[in-house]
Amino acid sequence: MDPTQANAEAGPSRLPYDAATALLRQQQPASSTASPAPQAPPPPPSLPVVDPSGQQQPASNPPPAAVPAGGSVRGPTIVPSILGEDGVKTVPPTFELCEVEDLITLIASMLDRLMSHNDRIPLTPTGLTRFHSRAPPSINVRDYLLRIARYTNVEPCCLLILLPYVDKVCAKMTTFTISSLTVHRFIIAGVSVGSKALSDSFCTNGRYARVGGVSITEMNLLEKEFCEAIDWRLTTTGTVLAHYYTSLVTAHPLYRLAAPPPTQP
Repeated sequence: MDPTQANAEAGPSRLPYDAATALLRQQQPASSTASPAPQAPPPPPSLPVVDPSGQQQPASNPPPAAVPAGGSVRGPTIVPSILGEDGVKTVPPTFELCEVEDLITLIASMLDRLMSHNDRIPLTPTGLTRFHSRAPPSINVRDYLLRIARYTNVEPCCLLILLPYVDKVCAKMTTFTISSLTVHRFIIAGVSVGSKALSDSFCTNGRYARVGGVSITEMNLLEKEFCEAIDWRLTTTGTVLAHYYTSLVTAHPLYRLAAPPPTQP
């Protein structure tokens, strides 16, 4: 058994588009004509690998190309947000229909507020965890989440569950806070764990490590400590995620929820 799923292979919905197309064609009768598969997007640029002491190591080789963010072909149809004359965006009433970029903006805004508050709290040696870096990474939270979404094709629920994870970890580790020193490692560990718990296909730990800017050894250790910090309670309910989504939209001054569709008689 591989408890970290380091050697797990992504399912067809996570393969590059041309590879997934080839796989489907092998399962279907041969056709007389075949259109060429579209080119996969280029691989992501590598982030510098930062070891636990905070010192940067040479960047690892970029991971192979991935499908752009947007969910599986079997997923729900995304509803575009509508920008009003007052500059406020109207987003769908459910997070499953929300555009990934808008969902990331909402999540990043909440994490930024937590960081702004918690960065003022003095850090003591007893409060150090594996999630702490010696110095804040140069990439901001929103760009980091966008990078992860683009190059791992993470599902919306696996992004939104980061917020319940924050509450679970803080309840278990009372001295832990989301700060500029902890947020990036927390995010990549949470996305890895959440994807394996909620999605039927996910990336290898090697890919999460390269996209997240940590070594594979560090990625495995982060994942293990993350699972222990949440008492291995990896999942939550759709109702809880919907509550967090509604709270995010309500708290953001530039977003509002669309009215829910009328119920069918």
